[in-house]
Amino acid sequence: MKLSAFFAMAALLFFWPFGGSSNKTFHLNPGPMVPAASGTVKVSNSKNNPGNLDVDIKVKDLALPGSLHPPANDYIVWIKPHGQQPLKQGAIGIDGKLQGELKTETTAKNFTVLITAEPSDTATSPSDKTVLQGHIAD
Repeated sequence: MKLSAFFAMAALLFFWPFGGSSNKTFHLNPGPMVPAASGTVKVSNSKNNPGNLDVDIKVKDLALPGSLHPPANDYIVWIKPHGQQPLKQGAIGIDGKLQGELKTETTAKNFTVLITAEPSDTATSPSDKTVLQGHIAD
């Protein structure tokens, strides 16, 4: 009996907080700089690093950064774990159809995704030019 309780608890901890589902999709909300932009964040349990989450961020209708006022050179993706500082994930490129994608991984289970317009990809903290954002949690 105690062994079965152990396995039940282990299964619960392995699948929490995403309930054992293979993935969940969250929507990103646009900021005033690019109100037509939209995006999704798909999170799933990492197959390569148990306990981590794979994060797939897709955006569309995101204007080229040089066309913003004031102009920017890059869009940077940040993950901000609850109660912590934002962590830079990288630049998300925008193609000719105004779409882009960035895949990353995180140990956070409760976090905010921010996409900001930046003067360069060397930014070390997010500017106040947030173009998309969304909260990710179970």
